[in-house]
Amino acid sequence: DTADVRGRDEPELLQRFVVRFQQGRLREIVNELLREPSEQEPPRRQAFRGGGALAAVTCAETGRVAESLRIAEWVLGSDGDPLPKDLFWLGAHALLSLVASAAGDAALAEQLVEPIETCRDHVVVFGAAGAVLGSAHHWLGVLASTCERWAVAEEHLEEAVRVSEHLDAPYWRAQAQLDLAFARRGRGCAADDPATVALVDDVV
Repeated sequence: DTADVRGRDEPELLQRFVVRFQQGRLREIVNELLREPSEQEPPRRQAFRGGGALAAVTCAETGRVAESLRIAEWVLGSDGDPLPKDLFWLGAHALLSLVASAAGDAALAEQLVEPIETCRDHVVVFGAAGAVLGSAHHWLGVLASTCERWAVAEEHLEEAVRVSEHLDAPYWRAQAQLDLAFARRGRGCAADDPATVALVDDVV
């Protein structure tokens, strides 16, 4: 299912990304997301810079980490032109947290913390299609883990679990629990620590 997306709008592409992302199937659409826009496509699609975060994450999740970092730099404005504060701004910063994590890039992680911190108590929604990408606390936890600030990561991820439960968002609750277990192990908790094991077992 990697048909050409010319003539389609961003909401459909976004929803397809979210489904593949949550199913661990981003490899199926990596070529589609990296395809250069044609001259026939509407200018709005060609200028969809925030949407580049989708391509960056897809590269990171499929082992193309160097390419994901290059795209992330472009999305964030390597030429000094910051990402517009539109419907994609917060979601793009949140998704790029996965790029920083995959690359182990603490500098990129630090760059992403401040924008997301300004929205720490928000639910991340990407685009007009309303794709929910979990709690901002989740992404702050991922960034803190990338920077090996384990106690901060645990605090954010515990809150992300609570928010996801409140929203009845099982995918994001499960992901927050797995990331919380990772942070606890990073802090030095033993592999057989009961609380950590329970977080993973509850998901599995």
